[in-house]
Amino acid sequence: MIWFNKIIFIVFIANTSILGNWTKLLGVPIDGTHKITSLTIGTDSSGLKKAIFAGLDSGIFYSVDTGKSWKLYNNSPKKVLSLTDNAYAGTSDSGIYTKWPDSWRFLGFDQLNPINSLSVPGNLILMGTNNGIYCSSLNSRNPSNIGLLNSKINSLSVTLYNWNSQLMAGNGYIYASSDSGVFFSDYYFQNSSPSSFPIGIWTKKILCKQQIN
Repeated sequence: MIWFNKIIFIVFIANTSILGNWTKLLGVPIDGTHKITSLTIGTDSSGLKKAIFAGLDSGIFYSVDTGKSWKLYNNSPKKVLSLTDNAYAGTSDSGIYTKWPDSWRFLGFDQLNPINSLSVPGNLILMGTNNGIYCSSLNSRNPSNIGLLNSKINSLSVTLYNWNSQLMAGNGYIYASSDSGVFFSDYYFQNSSPSSFPIGIWTKKILCKQQIN
């Protein structure tokens, strides 16, 4: 859901109607071998300009001119599968990286490869893998499975409500897509003690088609 919205945004800034035709951006760094596996919107190294980030097998590229030109980040990880708008990248074979400040450094979690999807609310990191969803604090880097064990997780989305920014805690929903459907679970997030998360009950969502008029 998040990725879909961001892709629509990219097309919108390329001066096409959201409900109209889709226009292919020129200059995107792809060829027959290196295809884009993930997209997100964030800021460039200065923190001042909006940028599009694209994850490829060959690394992480970014554009600050709505996709007209692209640059490869210094020391960016290879085989990127997932990106977040707050500068985290999951890979197929080398764990997770974070941007700091204008290059990428290794964060860990390579024992969970591949990292198909990521979400980083506050000081927590949630990872969708080929064996369910894992959660850890960014400080401890000690992941625990919080559901859908033995399922391949293709994408994650986290929504927060009743969030206390000072305590870095509150309630939220986690949505996850797998090869067998879309699931969601209600969680209490507490950054100081991620290992105490309830396993919860994962409920399968039945999606229906809706015609756009």
